[in-house]
Amino acid sequence: MNKTPESKINLIILIMLGGFLLAFFWYYLKKVIVPPYTAGIITPFHNQLNIFCDYYSIANTFFLSGFYGAYNYLPGGITLLQIMKFISFGNPYIGSKIIMICYFSVSSFYVYKMSETIQKNTKLLAIIVLVFCNYPILSAVHTANFEGFVLIILIFAYLFYRKKEINKTFLLIGVAGAIKIYPLFLFFVYLKKENFFNAFKYTTIGFISAFISPFIISLFYYPEGNVIDGFVGWSETLLNGEAMEMYKNTMIIGYNGVFFGHSLLNSIRLIMTPYEGYMIKFMTEYYSYILLSSALLILASSLIALKIQNTIYRYIFIVAALCLFRPTSSDYYLIQFFVPFIALIVEQRNYKFDHIILISTCLLFLSKNYYLFFDNNYITSNTIINSLLLLFIYLIIIIKCRKEEIT
Repeated sequence: MNKTPESKINLIILIMLGGFLLAFFWYYLKKVIVPPYTAGIITPFHNQLNIFCDYYSIANTFFLSGFYGAYNYLPGGITLLQIMKFISFGNPYIGSKIIMICYFSVSSFYVYKMSETIQKNTKLLAIIVLVFCNYPILSAVHTANFEGFVLIILIFAYLFYRKKEINKTFLLIGVAGAIKIYPLFLFFVYLKKENFFNAFKYTTIGFISAFISPFIISLFYYPEGNVIDGFVGWSETLLNGEAMEMYKNTMIIGYNGVFFGHSLLNSIRLIMTPYEGYMIKFMTEYYSYILLSSALLILASSLIALKIQNTIYRYIFIVAALCLFRPTSSDYYLIQFFVPFIALIVEQRNYKFDHIILISTCLLFLSKNYYLFFDNNYITSNTIINSLLLLFIYLIIIIKCRKEEIT
């Protein structure tokens, strides 16, 4: 394979645009073309009434309860809520629009920044297709999930890496990890023997700074109070376990995690849905072992990734592990492939299997909810196909990492 960045980006544009249009015709026209005809409209997203639902629900909890709200996010996520409350004047409807603009604009900026050598017209088309026809990005926007803010932070982390400002990269990974814990595994993407101590130091500084930030902000902004009282309030609520218990019962033990999910366990549970009672009993009895196994598999994958010298492939490998081995992983998390995917497109050096990884990753960005299992609009073929794609990407990089071209 000897393709230029422009030829690779043209190929990806063609695939993503074709896949997006195919999904559009499937979702919106099959209801009036393929009998039995129904009045309802199926889309690849949550019910239309749930638009921006993640932000609305957590913002409402924060506005009413402050640090005593039942949150799934670490304190870095609460800082985002404080920022959103301030710049939206406390209006969550304005806040949701700000979130949408942020996600689209920074993703577009990243494509623009990374495609500096691409012709202007191709670059503009790339931004439109790679961002606005990207199912995981649209999914994150649809629910206004804070995973999009994590992506924004990781975009700048990678841009600093390209500028060889690696300390800022690790600092931002720490900040992202204080919002949602899983980005901390991306520490291994940029880790080398010679930068271990700096990597650990700056990641820790970033994490601690973002972790304590909402309690410091509370000295002069909502919810007002001293640092100790704020931290105690958040800690007591966390130890109470209400939010985590709800998440466990609905997303991991319950079947909500299968909806719009792509982890390996989600696929197994989808196939086992006729035996739902047995699966729920199994998940309940072995919940702690499932969590432990998940963490160990992701950690082991991160350590294996250290043998992959190419940063882009290491990044893709670790994100694939994070998607595959978490007990549940919603489709919006696939946006974390966006950073290495764009980087691989514009990479000047070509590996023999670049096109395989590119196309496989590209397919993750397409909605594939073409088949409904058990006549359920939410349990679809997307789960099985994405799990297989992720497993393929994970295994092919392990196999190929022994080859000289990526090690």
